[in-house]
Amino acid sequence: MIRRNHLEKGSFLVNQYVMLVKSMRLIFIFTILYCFSLLGFAASQYQYVDRYLFQSRTERALSNQEHWLIKFGLSPNNKEIYAIDSIKKLLTIVDVTTGTTLKKIPLPTTKEYDTAFGVVFSHDGKKAYFSTMLKNVYIIDTVKQEIIGKVANKPETNWVYTSTGLCMTPDGRRLYAIDSIGEKKSTDNLPRIHVIDTQTDSVIDTIKKQHVNDDLFGWFDSALAFSKDTNLLYFTDMFSGSVSILNIRDNTLEDEAIKYDSNDILGIAIDEKNNKLYVLSGSGTIIISNLVTRQKIDEISIGTDTLDFALVENGKKLYVTDRATDSVSVLDVTQKIKLIKKISVGKKPQTLRVSSDDSKLYVGNAGSNDISVIDIVTDNVVRIITVNN
Repeated sequence: MIRRNHLEKGSFLVNQYVMLVKSMRLIFIFTILYCFSLLGFAASQYQYVDRYLFQSRTERALSNQEHWLIKFGLSPNNKEIYAIDSIKKLLTIVDVTTGTTLKKIPLPTTKEYDTAFGVVFSHDGKKAYFSTMLKNVYIIDTVKQEIIGKVANKPETNWVYTSTGLCMTPDGRRLYAIDSIGEKKSTDNLPRIHVIDTQTDSVIDTIKKQHVNDDLFGWFDSALAFSKDTNLLYFTDMFSGSVSILNIRDNTLEDEAIKYDSNDILGIAIDEKNNKLYVLSGSGTIIISNLVTRQKIDEISIGTDTLDFALVENGKKLYVTDRATDSVSVLDVTQKIKLIKKISVGKKPQTLRVSSDDSKLYVGNAGSNDISVIDIVTDNVVRIITVNN
């Protein structure tokens, strides 16, 4: 009897153990599946982060080599192009007329992920600025054609997958730089807008993002645009599908951001003459809103892989890069927006810059490492400028 009780007790313990093991196994399997589902959701919501984070180092290197010309700057006198090559860690200055390389300047980026971004010029053209993923803003003396330092009082961080948006005020006295990543639960790591005095090249004010519908703004190179009439700075939040607004008179953020259905807002343009606000999504949709009421008035889908657009001729035409077809789309926006032409350019067109006289459009082609020059009157490519080939 005693032996039977022991056996029954032992059998009970064994059964309990087996059930425990099975339960742990089910919990483990559920946890793994749940983690994969989260990764899948994140990848679907943040396709650009997924594209970068989940690639191998080799794949990222190859991808980056294709994307080095994402950003470049055109001098105010339309004579020089300043192109960023983050793989070779070079800032290359090219003569626009002759296509000759004037100088190659080593970039002060030492870490693998510290990518440099596009160049913004002062109004007189004597200085230029560019930013890096570690949130430094560097200063270029364009007369000496050399990097002379970085903006003072600008905090550095160890964030990896970030970048900084830059925008000059219409009077040229202030430069706004957006630190594009932060944590909702940490007041120390909230995204920030830094106000830089271009006379002293130092940060004179910092605005922390603590509201705007509780969304993060400015992931991966926030696009910025100024409204000269209202002194408002508009900037995009790539992943939350919104545009935030800063009043530069007192450097205060509006409580509510403009929300869009798309979750990958990449570009922004303002047409104050015709009272229109344009935003561009990476999936190829252009949305036009009334600048005052902020209500949508029109939209069009023109491609599957768009990255930049430019408004010209007093708001009559809009140019959009289309990487999927190696072309630039031309749209008439005088009345209802419509596609009127596609211009074949180099491989993987990305960044657009318009000359100060509104006569030429410069297209940075990342896949072919060159810049197509388009005559805005005829909408034809008139020149190709080779960079670092």
